[in-house]
Amino acid sequence: MELARLGVLTPVETDTFRKLIGFRNVLVHGYLKVNREYVTRMFHQKRYRDILATAGSILEYASKHGVDP
Repeated sequence: MELARLGVLTPVETDTFRKLIGFRNVLVHGYLKVNREYVTRMFHQKRYRDILATAGSILEYASKHGVDP
């Protein structure tokens, strides 16, 4: 993944980002049925914080390098 290669994302953030991309594909394209228990568990475990941290890393890199995200 290019963001990892550039040092934008840590290995943990890269893993989170890949999982997020897969989940987005499920939601948008309907590849699979969404497991409500899984989604509920993710919210209860506050995993959305991982997504916010990853997005923050991308925005920080973009800002420092004059990239329009």
